[in-house]
Amino acid sequence: MAKGTEMTFQTVSALRSWLEEKNFWSDSAEAYDEWLQEFFRYNTITVDGEEWDYLDCWELI
Repeated sequence: MAKGTEMTFQTVSALRSWLEEKNFWSDSAEAYDEWLQEFFRYNTITVDGEEWDYLDCWELI
């Protein structure tokens, strides 16, 4: 199994900004969704110590 990365954000606002930038640079909503799904295959995101999942992040933006 590939070792992933834990992305840590101090605030929800910081996570939202990062996700909005990724979404902006995606070719389409479908491309962003595919990227986000693939990201969560090997990586995790935490905000202020709380782990977020794919759906949490997808709903954020």
